[in-house]
Amino acid sequence: MYNYLVKFFRNVTMSFFTAIFVIALAGVTCRDGIMKVSSFYVQGGISFSAVFELLLLSSLLALCNLLLDKPTVFPAMRLTYKIILRIAVVMMLILPFIYVCRWFPVDDHAAWIGFVVCFLLSFSAATLLSVYATRRKDREYQKLLEAYKAKKEERKK
Repeated sequence: MYNYLVKFFRNVTMSFFTAIFVIALAGVTCRDGIMKVSSFYVQGGISFSAVFELLLLSSLLALCNLLLDKPTVFPAMRLTYKIILRIAVVMMLILPFIYVCRWFPVDDHAAWIGFVVCFLLSFSAATLLSVYATRRKDREYQKLLEAYKAKKEERKK
């Protein structure tokens, strides 16, 4: 249970920090243009309501990731399908926040195209990093296994 709590809070913290950082960076670089269209910014800064909205979304995303990462949930599902399921779950969580919290104008097609492009790029980057880390760990484990087998063979002699 302790490990799940640590993983949950680590995921919340990483997701929340990343979101706040990206929003702050967008506010600094785009200034007046972005303040007119997004509810994140008020009087030159990030609004308190936006901070708590992002914290709630980060918590929900971390909870979903925790559930989807459990080995007992969809144990025989292929990695490709798990990635597609994760994209669908994340979209189902983000879309209500966009509509209810008015994070950007919902009737603006350019805003939606930008959102989808940014979402897919960031999700692709996260997936690629995850696959890279998994393969790297797998190589390490293979080397350790080979070293273990070699030592075991030496002991037999």
